[in-house]
Amino acid sequence: MESLLILVAVFLVIALVVYLRGQQDRQAPPNPPRNGAAPRSPKQPATTYRPRASKKATRQGVRFKPSVVSSSSVGDLDISDLVDALTGAPLVLGSGLYQCENCRVFYQSHSVEVIRAENRGQCVSCLRSTIVPVTARREHQRGRNADVAVITLNNYQQHVGHVITFEDQVHTVLTSRRGSDYAVMFENKSWTRGFKMVVFRGAVKDIGGPQTLFNMVGRKVRVRGLLIQHQRFGYEIVISDRTQILNIQ
Repeated sequence: MESLLILVAVFLVIALVVYLRGQQDRQAPPNPPRNGAAPRSPKQPATTYRPRASKKATRQGVRFKPSVVSSSSVGDLDISDLVDALTGAPLVLGSGLYQCENCRVFYQSHSVEVIRAENRGQCVSCLRSTIVPVTARREHQRGRNADVAVITLNNYQQHVGHVITFEDQVHTVLTSRRGSDYAVMFENKSWTRGFKMVVFRGAVKDIGGPQTLFNMVGRKVRVRGLLIQHQRFGYEIVISDRTQILNIQ
């Protein structure tokens, strides 16, 4: 009987030792990685989002605009005695030069912005949407100046979308509701009904400020600009540069 009790005691001791080792193995940290490599992260569940690199080729991912011609790359392009088709100002190389492929008139970049905003991108000379940047690689024909019609209050409706010159007496100067746009009225009518010259807020400072416009009241003014027919405000001559105010008497 005594020997049986000893065997039972030994068996219990062995079972206790095995149980304690198992608990230590569960709580022990994993073995350090070999050669200093970082341990592998546990596998993430299928619902975890992992961003993937784009499969598109980087050569086709970005398109650069053609570089605008400068004085060093102008080559044989002759722009002497030519002016901006919209403003009538002399052309300046290096500040952005554009040409209509159809009628060959030239524009500076600022004039192209006005045409895109107010004339649907159509050339003020031929009404074609063929204005392209002048680049060193593109071949351009000899340019020309735009044909500018001299209009009156009797025929201005026939020249919408074109650059024109107009001269008449100013009745009043109106200010927009937001207080930053101005209408120089050539007729004694409301803003929406009368024929006028408009100067938007982005160009007011360039033409000399609001006081320059108010000083035109009662005087005869000759201007050059883009004639548009606005759906709400009617017929307008858009002025964006001081050079477009040709004369004040």
